[in-house]
Amino acid sequence: MKQIKKGLFEAQEAISKAIESIEELEKLSEQPKTPIPFPTNSIPREDLNVAICVGHSRKGDTGAVSCGGTNEWTYNKKVAEHLKSDLQEYGISSFVVDNYGGTYGSYTSAMNWLIKYLKDQKASVAIELHFNASSNSKAEGMEMLYWNTSRIGLSLAEYLLRGCQKYFPLTASRGAKKRDTGSRGATFLRGTHCPAVITEPFFGTNEHDWITFADHEHVLSQALARGIKEWSDEHIIL
Repeated sequence: MKQIKKGLFEAQEAISKAIESIEELEKLSEQPKTPIPFPTNSIPREDLNVAICVGHSRKGDTGAVSCGGTNEWTYNKKVAEHLKSDLQEYGISSFVVDNYGGTYGSYTSAMNWLIKYLKDQKASVAIELHFNASSNSKAEGMEMLYWNTSRIGLSLAEYLLRGCQKYFPLTASRGAKKRDTGSRGATFLRGTHCPAVITEPFFGTNEHDWITFADHEHVLSQALARGIKEWSDEHIIL
């Protein structure tokens, strides 16, 4: 198993380097990238403050369990810690939320607490870290969720997806997916005062996905940080 994981990761690194080389050549030849919609309401750079929320941080909840036996909260707590450090390297302010308040066992109560907390902390954008799970072990790939009317949410979701694709090119992309009332994650995405995205970079219940991402929390954090950095470079008011 360790040899398989090592081989997959080395292959991904080689592909990532090849993609970066191609991008450099595109820049030299002035070939434009596929444009991502510019949000109608942008955020001043001095106000950029990223809330890194660890999914399933409410009392009595740890989320889905991967086929390797690791739950969502444990995995993403490590990602969050690395991500805060990675964003700091880019000069981007952020804070981690990994212990939601509210009534024990109540999702609604936890979300109400989180929504108020993010506003009190003056978050300008928020991401909630998850990994996907399914009863179908063949379900695979990465996706980012955003509220259907949020142009900034869509823009950030696309850049986060792009960052993950660069670092994990062997993982299929399921795209940026809009959510509406009643959809999974809708309370978080709609309720926050700021644009928000839910990250679902892989299926923990898919063996190939899990082998690819297990023990690589620091690489995932770099992918997310790069997505946020590139998004902020192109869509934040100086």
